[in-house]
Amino acid sequence: MKLQKNVALCSGIISFVALFFSYVFRCDEYISGILVGLFSSGILICVVSIITFFNERDRVIYSLYIGCYDFMNALNANLRPDGMIAAEDIRRNFKNIIDVYNKSVYFHLCQLNILPKNTKLNKIIMEIWETARHIYLFVVEDNDKVMKYYLGDISEKEIRKNEWKYVGKESVAYIEQLQSALDKLRTYMNYYNCRKDKKETVSKHAD
Repeated sequence: MKLQKNVALCSGIISFVALFFSYVFRCDEYISGILVGLFSSGILICVVSIITFFNERDRVIYSLYIGCYDFMNALNANLRPDGMIAAEDIRRNFKNIIDVYNKSVYFHLCQLNILPKNTKLNKIIMEIWETARHIYLFVVEDNDKVMKYYLGDISEKEIRKNEWKYVGKESVAYIEQLQSALDKLRTYMNYYNCRKDKKETVSKHAD
């Protein structure tokens, strides 16, 4: 996205500079013709870059939407039907949660960081950023305790009695906020026809 934005900006500047100098050298048909051609080419590149930027933006928004649900689903990996933590799988599952966050949430959030500030979309993205980040920090803190257990610094009795923050009240509240932000993002995508070919998939995934 950043590449398309920079290309659009540079080509737009070049186009108008060429147009200006084509007027300055209007008496010289050869130079003026070259500059007019440069102007036309720059405008074409600028338009293509803008279209590509918005298509890429919509693709990243959709990927972030799906990635956030993958992240929330990964959070449930350690939970059994009785609500107990499966200690034997906990290290592997925490690693998976962290990987999903980095690849499916954080990566796309960084791509969307170039969106104009104070826009409706940017406010939704920032809300997702803040809530997902807090949940992730709880996961990292719990994962540190698991690593201490495997290093022998914490006993099995202590690790089983540990109150996991990523499933605590604070985390649950942030997950609810994240769900609310994703509902806003889904409404935005459907209203502005982002990823129109996958509009139906967006609605079904949220259900």
